[in-house]
Amino acid sequence: MKTTLYQTQLCGFCGMVRRAISQLGLGDVVAERYLESDAEGVRALQEGGGQVQVPCLLIERDGEPAQWLYESSDIIAFLQQNAERLNA
Repeated sequence: MKTTLYQTQLCGFCGMVRRAISQLGLGDVVAERYLESDAEGVRALQEGGGQVQVPCLLIERDGEPAQWLYESSDIIAFLQQNAERLNA
């Protein structure tokens, strides 16, 4: 499973997700895209997720369609539930 967090620096909800990533020890396994300086990231978020809203966690599993997870509380819950598998 591969995960990518689409975010901005000044978004408080993005900051909450970044703190959860750090607390769960997932800093090395969750890729980060900062949209302030990433036009391709904005385009990917719009095309893949259907909206430019942050935070958004892109979840990619082999053989399955990509999942675009919005809402900081949903992202944090997903990370908590899958931390062990992501760290494997």
